[in-house]
Amino acid sequence: MWQFRKGIMIILLLQHITVLAQKENYFWYFGDRMGLDFNTSPPTTLGNGNMDFVQLEGTATISTPNGELLFYSNGNKIWDRFHQQLPNGYGLLSNYTSSQASLIIPAPGNPDLFYFFCADSGEYVDPPNDGITYSLINLCENGGVGDLLIDTKNTLLLKPATEKLAATYHANGTDVWVTAHEGLTDAFYAWLITENGITGPVISRVGEIHKDIIDSVLGYMKFSHDGSRLAAAVYGDFRVQLYDFDNATGIVSNPVQFILSHPYGIEFSPDDKILYVTSDFKKLYQYDLSVNTEVAIKASETLIHSYPAQSGLFLHSLQLGPDGIIYASQLQRVLEPEKLGLACNFDANFGTMPIDNNGHPYFGFQAGLPNFNQSYFDPMPYIVASHSCGGEPVAFSIVNSELVESVIWDFGDPSSGVENSSSELLPVHQYQDGTYQVSAQMQLKNGNPYQKNKRIIISDFDIDLGTDTTLCDVTSFQLDATTAGDYVCYTWQDGSTAPTYNVTTTGTYWVDVRTKGCIKRDSIKVVLEETPIVNLPESSFLCENDTLQLSAGVENANYLWSNGETADEITVHLPGTYWVEVSRDLCKVKDTVEVVGQALPVINLPSDTTFCSGSAVRLEVAQTNASYKWTTGALNSFIDVNSEGIFGVEVTVNTCKSDHFVNVKEIKFLNQLRIDSLICEETVIALNAFQPGSQITWSTGNITPSIDVNEAGIYTATISNQCYTSVIAYNIETENCDCELFIPNVFTPDGDGYNDFFRPITHQRVAHGEITVINRWGKEVFKSSSINTGWDGTINGKEMDPGVYYWMIQYGCKVGELMNMKSQTGFVQLVR
Repeated sequence: MWQFRKGIMIILLLQHITVLAQKENYFWYFGDRMGLDFNTSPPTTLGNGNMDFVQLEGTATISTPNGELLFYSNGNKIWDRFHQQLPNGYGLLSNYTSSQASLIIPAPGNPDLFYFFCADSGEYVDPPNDGITYSLINLCENGGVGDLLIDTKNTLLLKPATEKLAATYHANGTDVWVTAHEGLTDAFYAWLITENGITGPVISRVGEIHKDIIDSVLGYMKFSHDGSRLAAAVYGDFRVQLYDFDNATGIVSNPVQFILSHPYGIEFSPDDKILYVTSDFKKLYQYDLSVNTEVAIKASETLIHSYPAQSGLFLHSLQLGPDGIIYASQLQRVLEPEKLGLACNFDANFGTMPIDNNGHPYFGFQAGLPNFNQSYFDPMPYIVASHSCGGEPVAFSIVNSELVESVIWDFGDPSSGVENSSSELLPVHQYQDGTYQVSAQMQLKNGNPYQKNKRIIISDFDIDLGTDTTLCDVTSFQLDATTAGDYVCYTWQDGSTAPTYNVTTTGTYWVDVRTKGCIKRDSIKVVLEETPIVNLPESSFLCENDTLQLSAGVENANYLWSNGETADEITVHLPGTYWVEVSRDLCKVKDTVEVVGQALPVINLPSDTTFCSGSAVRLEVAQTNASYKWTTGALNSFIDVNSEGIFGVEVTVNTCKSDHFVNVKEIKFLNQLRIDSLICEETVIALNAFQPGSQITWSTGNITPSIDVNEAGIYTATISNQCYTSVIAYNIETENCDCELFIPNVFTPDGDGYNDFFRPITHQRVAHGEITVINRWGKEVFKSSSINTGWDGTINGKEMDPGVYYWMIQYGCKVGELMNMKSQTGFVQLVR
């Protein structure tokens, strides 16, 4: 399986190999908004830079290995690929009139990190001289556009210093030497940039002292493209200096110098055999370095081109282009710089360069050109390697491979066995984390052997936000993506850039971590959940012959009861201990309730009871730990009743309830102890002596509430109860009924039970009737639609005076199937 994956990966890497080029020098910005793009041939002239006309001299530009613009600077400010100033890219300690104002060096092993060096101008402008400083730019800042790291801004390396900054690769092909010259001394300072930062300096005291901090500081310093030589133009001292440079140790040695009037721009031919120098800002000289002695070099001096003093045209800085042509600051060109003498083919034709109204080149080109690591322009074969992320194999290629006949690779990884070497032109090697010294032993097509080295730095990193998690009862949770190492950038799903992220809501969160040119993403689902709150009581009562509902009382949750049920509530039939586990996601809570059996309350009340008129009966329930609710609204254990009706009580003991109803009757005192009745002969009349709660004994011997009689006579009923014992006499008379009524002529309403009411004595044939009583003045004092309703001698509750009153009675008499209407009148005496 690995072999298959490895094969696919190699194919992808080989498809990518075409971009393994060294195109960091493909964009140039300089002067007044001017620029060149070497991604086309010939290069495209640009006018979109943000440096204005005051940028008199040196600048710096850096592109990606694929030739895409990253940053450019005038030494005081830095702009990004969109020509916007970096948020922190200002206030840098250089000057618009410093020869080599700035230099940008990618950090070894970290494609995201760049060292930005500044060389301040001499004291003739804005003194004092701030010397050599550096800052760091991290490409992953500012949303991936890059920004200067504020805590590294303007870190001092050397003070005072000349306006010279030069760079070349270390012998290992990866680390970079940055070299400057101390002011007022003979000292060269060489700092080595590695994956661990800046080390050094290596100080070489050699050659002439740079005599002052004004004119002596002017002029360019350049490495040969193979890094073996260092040349410097000392403007104020009329000297051109040439040294050997050991790119393994950083030591400058073997000075050679010769006199030249105001030397300024300097550059090596691509093969490093010829040196070009500008003089007095008007002339271009060529020197043959193959003769290798001071006298011989000076003797080889050839004037290539010179402008008249009043021409308005200048020759300032020089810079070899990626196309092998040397460019001057107003875009004059040396088309064949490896040829001696005028055969170098100097081209003063400015091509598309703008011309002002006087026919002169647009002054926007000024005096300076961008400063680069000179190794980028090496025409000889050298090693380029892909950057490994996440354990990817490293793909290698050779720049200028058209010069190579064959190659033997040593990947510097002995532990890989036979995989440690290859003869392929485009090999791929799998590394573990570490640092490896790779070499390519080449046989050139010209028959010469050639070797190049490249140090490979493999440094993978991990990011782990953890597994998906559910957190209970927390309002926030911090995700930590902090990754070991410096200059790490973080981008969370909402665009925030801190190494940590505070989660406050449930969701899926991700972070991109970028360091050393690699990006990794990790994601995590975080659920912030509240543990459900279950409010089962500590105990509950199960009433006798009943069931009990137990409810968890939580919405949107899962449930598990002790009896295995999974609904939010259960029905309990038996006492016992019950528990429920309620969960949302992983947040769980368990609650228990003790269900206690409870008998129903016992209510010891009769179904019926009585009370004596004028008194009351107490209905009382004796029950321990009970609550009561009567139909009267009372909440006591008893009520006193003094009226007839049905009275109920609900008794509750530990939530269990019983109820009972009592029919209460009043035992009224008898107000009529004699009842006269006239019945028709041979008819039956029912005599009723019923009184609640009483025992009835008739003179006939019967003990029932009523008896039927059909003969004349006096019948008595003895009534005995809790209130009294009384005898009622029933006087029954018979007659041959002809529908005549017997009407008393006297009555005594004194409450003694005898003749207390005025009313007729009726018999069975009288069906209905009406009675009216009138006083002697003709005023109606009593009227009833029932002739059996007697008058008690009052009107509206007021006793009437004794005397004679007139009465009228109308009634119906039923004879067989016929109803005959009859009336009678008369007088009655009211006696008091």
